[in-house]
Amino acid sequence: MNNVQKLFFALCFCFIAAMSGRVFAEVDVFDFDTDSQRLRYQDLAAELRCPKCQNQNLIDSNSQISADLRKEVVRLIKEGKSDREVKAYLVQRYGDFVLYKPPFQGNTLVLWWGPVFLLFLGLLVFVVIIVQRQKQPAEEIDTSLDESEQEVLASWVADEQQNEHHSEDSSQPKSE
Repeated sequence: MNNVQKLFFALCFCFIAAMSGRVFAEVDVFDFDTDSQRLRYQDLAAELRCPKCQNQNLIDSNSQISADLRKEVVRLIKEGKSDREVKAYLVQRYGDFVLYKPPFQGNTLVLWWGPVFLLFLGLLVFVVIIVQRQKQPAEEIDTSLDESEQEVLASWVADEQQNEHHSEDSSQPKSE
């Protein structure tokens, strides 16, 4: 077996080993007494945020804490707790962050009204700047030339006229 074949088989082995991890992926399978419990679980798990992940609900997250919370939600539902009681239990342990829609209260006021306030503040600053610019008169620029600048300009104009005159003479065919 030559080196190329050995390399090929080594790469194939590495690829198969890397892909085999999917075979051992854990899938949560919960048994519910009724379909309504199963639907409640799905709704709650979609409304609850993983405390570890940035922006994933319990269903989407693969973290260990999400798996534990999914089991906890199933346990609470099977115990007959209402959706409100399940959420209250999780908020007590993890805070309002566990909810995708935090309640409207004093400590979440910034979350609800902060973006709106910043938008209006930006618009106000924009309007103030525009109004101030319109009120300011345009600066008058002194466009007059002093004597030396007038002499330089006159010599440039004379040179240009002379160059144009010479170019017209050279572009006309000579008649004999």
